[in-house]
Amino acid sequence: MNNIKVIEKVGKLSGSTIVVLAGVHGNEQAGVVAINNLSTKLKVDKGKIIFIVANLKAIENNKRFIENDLNRCFLDEQPEDIINSLEGRTAREIMPFLKKADFVLDLHQSNSLNSKPFIICNGKNVDLTKFFPISRVTVGWESFYPGASDSFVNLNGGKALGVELGSVNEKDCHSLAEQIIVNFLSGFGFMQRKAEIFNDKEFFKVKNVYKNMKSSFVKLRDFDDFEVLSGDCIIGKEGEDIVKGDNGDIITFVRDRDKLNIECFVILSRLDVTLSS
Repeated sequence: MNNIKVIEKVGKLSGSTIVVLAGVHGNEQAGVVAINNLSTKLKVDKGKIIFIVANLKAIENNKRFIENDLNRCFLDEQPEDIINSLEGRTAREIMPFLKKADFVLDLHQSNSLNSKPFIICNGKNVDLTKFFPISRVTVGWESFYPGASDSFVNLNGGKALGVELGSVNEKDCHSLAEQIIVNFLSGFGFMQRKAEIFNDKEFFKVKNVYKNMKSSFVKLRDFDDFEVLSGDCIIGKEGEDIVKGDNGDIITFVRDRDKLNIECFVILSRLDVTLSS
């Protein structure tokens, strides 16, 4: 079974290994375009770069996933419903590469209409975000999403960052992905090129992930990613129950859900963090 495409590029000098991952969600294809554009022309001077295009079947069908969300399947011990699924098998193809990597960069897009690029990282890895031309940085996802690629890598001793590049409806997200890849590789010496530094950041921590446990969830309206709640703070309804947030909460990824026990929205709070120079 082969549901991934792997491209390896090795420099003349020994060094670190990085995995650049895209297509984990098959309808988020900006990272796939970036890999296809860069993998043939990048010159690697030091270390090893492993480009992985994941979930080829989902990409072919332009669907988020076929049977299970691949970004919930990166688990050493997968539950039975994941083990026997396409995405469960695909995760087991990818995990050996992730375990051997010093760094992992996982490229995503949002289905929100008004999406803003942001970085997902472990609190210990925030200094790595200085190589990203994106101002918003979020931490604290791993306790809510243990099967995500970045959670898996961080638990296995590597350093992983996820990037939300913008909306799936935006045509130029692949350009941002290419800029991020090249600058990150330059920052860690994979390429002989001076990296740009971007220290102007806003930091946010995941406060809660709301799941619908009793009934379908319907959002009140479309919410912007990183919208600050105000007023009565009604977010939507789960069945007949009104679901509210707190005044001043920051909300993202608000989705209608029919199936139970699925993420409906994420609540964030601001953090005070200073990057090292």
